[in-house]
Amino acid sequence: MKHVKGGLDRHAVLDELMQAYGKDVWNFAFFMTHRRELADDITQDVFIKVFEHLYNFRGQSSVKTWLLAITRNTARDVLRSAWIRRVTLMPSRHAQQQTHASAEQETIDKLMTEQVWGVV
Repeated sequence: MKHVKGGLDRHAVLDELMQAYGKDVWNFAFFMTHRRELADDITQDVFIKVFEHLYNFRGQSSVKTWLLAITRNTARDVLRSAWIRRVTLMPSRHAQQQTHASAEQETIDKLMTEQVWGVV
């Protein structure tokens, strides 16, 4: 990372970091949130922050440690946000058991889903 201060193109350095550590960042974000879509968003936010603060890296830790600390803090911020605390997404059909619900239960589920999306 010392070559960053030497004047290499910021985009090239970011691309190198994303190639080297992108999976680690995503896996850590997923570990913290247990949700793929949040891990995707957090990973994107992390690399935006890295791009913006690339020249602030002081070298007091490894690059990976620096990236994972940013990931941890970003994930914590997302999990603390008011939106996440208020909105609980409905489980996907794949997560439900393989048995078929009764017609009454399907109707209730459909109405509940419509009501939730109406509020959202």
